[in-house]
Amino acid sequence: MNWLNDKSLDFFIAVSINQILSLCAAILSCAVLLVASGCSDSDPARERAQKLAQDNGPIQLSMIGDFSGPGGPMLKGMGLALEEINSGKGLLGRKIMLQKNDIKNTAKDALEASQSVADNTLVSAAVSRFTPEVGMPSAVLLQYYGLLHFCTVSSHTRITRQGFDKAFKIVPDDLRTVEFLARFCAKKHFKNIIILQSDDEYGRDMANRFENAAKNAGVTILERMIYNVVNTENEIKRDLELWRDQVKEGAILLLGVPQYAQPVLRLIDEMNLKAPVLGTSALDEPEIFKAAGDETIYVRTYFNPQSQTGLVKKFVQDYTRKNGTPPTSQAGIGYDAVKLFSWAAAKAGTTDPEKLARLLHGDEHFTGLAGKFRFDRHGNFSPSKIYFRKQSGNRTEYLVHNIN
Repeated sequence: MNWLNDKSLDFFIAVSINQILSLCAAILSCAVLLVASGCSDSDPARERAQKLAQDNGPIQLSMIGDFSGPGGPMLKGMGLALEEINSGKGLLGRKIMLQKNDIKNTAKDALEASQSVADNTLVSAAVSRFTPEVGMPSAVLLQYYGLLHFCTVSSHTRITRQGFDKAFKIVPDDLRTVEFLARFCAKKHFKNIIILQSDDEYGRDMANRFENAAKNAGVTILERMIYNVVNTENEIKRDLELWRDQVKEGAILLLGVPQYAQPVLRLIDEMNLKAPVLGTSALDEPEIFKAAGDETIYVRTYFNPQSQTGLVKKFVQDYTRKNGTPPTSQAGIGYDAVKLFSWAAAKAGTTDPEKLARLLHGDEHFTGLAGKFRFDRHGNFSPSKIYFRKQSGNRTEYLVHNIN
């Protein structure tokens, strides 16, 4: 295995640069907002609401982010939802038009695309697919300009910690996932856990939350290991080998994003540790399950495509017939994002973002592929059920757990 190659190193450098750019952009965004709020009587959010109230043309929904590669199915899922709505009566008697902003995953591109969307006062909502290190400046900007914002990245844990009233994370929160995984380990009698965490804020936050929950669940943490592109294969292998016997009575919690986690997962498979691997929604990508090889892996997933409920069954059939392949979680997220927006606008009788946000924070709930969409006061999706995809070699099954 070529653990550290030029592509990996380029990605590592790019992420570091993106983090710097993200910080600079956030400072710049805040400075602009302070100047605007102090030196002008204009209110971009109010202006948007007024323009939308006067508009009788197609309803404009924007998508911003990296929709190439793994994000492609999300765009196809959104397209299927739009076809279903527009081929019928539409939304509020109007068609929905999707504005596509497919960009590279950099803070600069994300901010420029978000500004372009914000400048169009006839756009009611934006669906974003940003990684955490580039997404915060854009989230600040979208909030200030009064757009309803659906975040579709589970690892983006900071977006709902800012007090934004129009930002909603429409995928399950990974911080809650690791708390559940600790209880899951206790129930499955996985006594000894090795944590393999990515060397970033996400990896640290997830590992800390799991470790605290594991103590309450009576689960033992054997070791916390940090991995990144500068780790050598031999270093990771040596550390895992030390715990080979103990981890047979436990599991390995792998925290990170697919690009970093894939080589680690391939190494675990090659070592034949005979310990199940656990992962959050961030690892719910087809390439992760390929990398797992013969190992048993549990990954939180967005919905259960094997469900026989009418909504899910129809979606799977329609998507497969249209695209020639079964839907991934990303496809389901894109589909639900459009349907959620349409449901809220139909219920509220308007596309005014403030009124839609108020409705989503209220007591009425949309039912999508992932179940009922209840949001907490911060805008986090709080589902009543949690889904895991379990894969052992070529066998795949979906596990459903009720959340107490």
